[in-house]
Amino acid sequence: MLKRLLIATNVLLLIALAVIVYLKKWHKTYAPRDYSDIVQSDSVLRIGVDKDLLVLPDSLFRAVAMAQEFARDHRLKVEVKEGSAEKLNAYLQEGRIDLIASGLLKLMNRSDSLLLSDPVYTDYQVLVQRIPQTPPDSANLLNKPIELVGSTLHIKAGDSVTIRLRHLEKELGESFTIVSHREPYAKLMQKVSAGEIDNLICSHLLAKTYADSLKNLQFDIQISFDQFYCWAVNRRSPALLDSLNTWLQARRDADQDN
Repeated sequence: MLKRLLIATNVLLLIALAVIVYLKKWHKTYAPRDYSDIVQSDSVLRIGVDKDLLVLPDSLFRAVAMAQEFARDHRLKVEVKEGSAEKLNAYLQEGRIDLIASGLLKLMNRSDSLLLSDPVYTDYQVLVQRIPQTPPDSANLLNKPIELVGSTLHIKAGDSVTIRLRHLEKELGESFTIVSHREPYAKLMQKVSAGEIDNLICSHLLAKTYADSLKNLQFDIQISFDQFYCWAVNRRSPALLDSLNTWLQARRDADQDN
């Protein structure tokens, strides 16, 4: 009887140990890391990329490629995690990623808990509309920013363009209705093309990406000046930010010399 009890106890202990090992392996705890923490732990720079913007060529891909180049220059490996803009911000606060590499709009009054690097690329916001097919359709076409007054404008949920639109309301002294959508940009572009929604406010780079596949879209109304887009790190990572900015400045200096 005692022998059976000892065997049962040992089996239970082994099961408990296996569960603990499993939980440690698959339920890893995270915390924001600064540059020294990255180097001293696994030397892996965890970067986040907005999966909705992976279609973008040119500037965005350069921004991501530059982040990877920064890692190589500092003898760091790279781990890429994709997610929506909202999820990436949450991952950054939790410490699941060290850097948002796909670019955030640089704003003076950002309230989120992150630090922005020096500018990585520039872009501006445009109004995407469907090209009129009939005279009645032409009546609904907006031709200049002042005509946004009183209109319903559609945006991707989480896009920082909301702040730009609120500033534009103050500039015009009038208001407009903003409707947020959680569908990916590709779906929203298709909705504009099909006439399911009248418009979409997004970056020029993004709109240009869909120009060839959705030929009935136009995006010639610019609603912002050129704006700076930056990398983002957690507020508890000032040394990482300093390293990024020093590296960016060195690249700018090298470009000027060439």
